[in-house]
Amino acid sequence: MKRYSFIHAFVLSFFSKSFYQDVGRHWRGTGLLYIFIALLLVWIPTVIRMQVGFSRFAAQEGSRFTQQIPHITIRKGQVSTDVTTPYFIKGDDGEPLVIIDTTGKYESLDSTSASFLLTKNPNPHSQ
Repeated sequence: MKRYSFIHAFVLSFFSKSFYQDVGRHWRGTGLLYIFIALLLVWIPTVIRMQVGFSRFAAQEGSRFTQQIPHITIRKGQVSTDVTTPYFIKGDDGEPLVIIDTTGKYESLDSTSASFLLTKNPNPHSQ
């Protein structure tokens, strides 16, 4: 018969020799459940902190980038946009992060500092 309940585990697991003896003798099949609950309790503050940080980034810093994104339409594999291309979405330093080009002027990122290139076709060399 168990001497300790599941609730005792969260406190006694740090120091009690008799608790571990009881677990070894009587607690069959509850180890995974205990680990899952312990991880859940430990991760809750981390997930909350991550969510707050991401929300703050999206509201403050991310809006500088999202305000620069034009309306983009993809129909039958062809990209179109409501702005004159090539169009640049720039970072804080003024350097382009994203290039949207439906004219074919940019076919690769080799000669640019951008990290992303959106062209009219998924593979401009396929036609």
